[in-house]
Amino acid sequence: MNRITQQNPNHSSVQSSASIGQLEQLEQRTLMAAGYDLGVNINNSGSGIVDEGSAVLKQLGAKTVRVWIGVTDFNSRKVNGALRRAIEYSNAGFDVLAIVNPTGGKMHSPSAISGWFDWAAGNSAIRSAVDRWEIGNEVDHHSYWRGSLKQYVNNFLKPASIALREHGEPVVSAGPSWNPEDVREMIDEGMLNYVDYVGYHPYANGASMVKQRVREVVAIVNGRKPLVATEWNVRGYENDKAKWAEAVEEVFPTIRDNFELNYYFGLVNTNKTKAGPGGIMYTNGGKTSFFHALAAGMKSAVGAVIGNTPSALPSITKISVYNADTDQKILDSLKKGDVIDLTETGTRNLAFVATASTSTGSVKFTINGDTTTDNSRTYAPFGDAWGNLKGEIMSAGTHSLTVTPYLKDDANGKIGVTRKLSFTIKNGAVASPTPRPTPAAPAKPGSKPGVVARPSVSGVSIVDAVTGKVIPGYGNISSNMTINLSKLPTRKIAIIAIGNGNTRSVELSARGKTRVENNAPFAFFGDVFGKLASWKAVKGTYTFRATAFAQLGATGAQGNTLQVKLTFK
Repeated sequence: MNRITQQNPNHSSVQSSASIGQLEQLEQRTLMAAGYDLGVNINNSGSGIVDEGSAVLKQLGAKTVRVWIGVTDFNSRKVNGALRRAIEYSNAGFDVLAIVNPTGGKMHSPSAISGWFDWAAGNSAIRSAVDRWEIGNEVDHHSYWRGSLKQYVNNFLKPASIALREHGEPVVSAGPSWNPEDVREMIDEGMLNYVDYVGYHPYANGASMVKQRVREVVAIVNGRKPLVATEWNVRGYENDKAKWAEAVEEVFPTIRDNFELNYYFGLVNTNKTKAGPGGIMYTNGGKTSFFHALAAGMKSAVGAVIGNTPSALPSITKISVYNADTDQKILDSLKKGDVIDLTETGTRNLAFVATASTSTGSVKFTINGDTTTDNSRTYAPFGDAWGNLKGEIMSAGTHSLTVTPYLKDDANGKIGVTRKLSFTIKNGAVASPTPRPTPAAPAKPGSKPGVVARPSVSGVSIVDAVTGKVIPGYGNISSNMTINLSKLPTRKIAIIAIGNGNTRSVELSARGKTRVENNAPFAFFGDVFGKLASWKAVKGTYTFRATAFAQLGATGAQGNTLQVKLTFK
């Protein structure tokens, strides 16, 4: 029986080279892109096409899909057919970009929009399926948005983004249908404050004009956010399929090399869309000339890196899973849909490590809604203590993991592509781990022979995660407390348990999760070489529970258990 069941193995393609330097840049990007060189728009929402479409997409090497979610009523809380398609493609092993657009371009109230996205991101099935959210489609086009670009940014994008980011979800801006200056106008209206990626549709008549528009939008965005071609194709050849396919093959390397993600339009060959019959498959599952053109383009080494390109952005190559009790690797590269069998891992105490590019300065992790940022080269969400990985006690069930690389420390600077995974922990009997050997604590002066002081926790402290210092007035809290967030000097805080000199480990529980800390500071959200991982507190009441132990790994003599409720308002 295999320990891990994996789906969607990586596929890599050869990247471009107008010069040796460009080839090296792009070759590096290929390794970092983890097979996201090509995505495809799902332009047929029927459930019957999922199996055939998935087979064709996998043959082409596409790993990510864009699924259209039309919403008629943002006050509705129904999982409609389009959302079910997103879940089905995710279950088939694909990374999913969900494009959410109001039916007919109708404008809705910001409160209704915020409520819908909060509901969608809070639904476990939807959240596990969708890897990133695109807010709106071609908002320069009256069919999809009946307001101005300013109204799009402030009344649609902003409320959707705020709701999604509360759940740690990545956001993509709507791609204009062709004009790069529309991107500039939305940036001037504050768009970059609400997105992780900038969307654009490089549509144009002829291959040379497509490339020109790519150059223009790259110059406008200037590396401030990763670019995503949420739709692309070549226009002007609708009456000559052979020349059309040749133009697609010519353009694809430029699209691939200048956008972090790209989505060809579309999957099914049909006349029912404005983009024309350029799909990669027929409804009977047969492959079109566009399938073969893209397949050839995937192998092409002819591309053009333009300006401040995505190849300079930070990126994640893989996410590995470790046994936190022994630091032994369980899984080299975690994939969406993997199943981890606890009966074969030997522990529930799991650690995760992200392997990142040399340009990466920090990595932000969100595991089941809890967010931490790691600035060390280990890039582990729970940190490590002098080389020993720290983990979390993982329960059986489905878990979500979102990993975002940043150019600078503390999740600052340019952002790379976010990797969002859902995986399953399979339950089973797990033997108690053998703790690392620990020397006995020295006897305290004046203590009686044979009498061993028990470990204990006296309280919890709220600490400035940047300075590592206890925030005045919030040290050694031993009873329930209400905290006004506006009066804290920083929102980057950490919560630590205060143990006595006989405490070698502490079992910590918060927000429904349990983990063991083997070294002080006994931090609820971990630390890296003593630097505390930050937690951005939001309004609400949280229970923090700490149990002291005399030996590592929550073993040996058990001391007291302290439980306090902290209410942030």
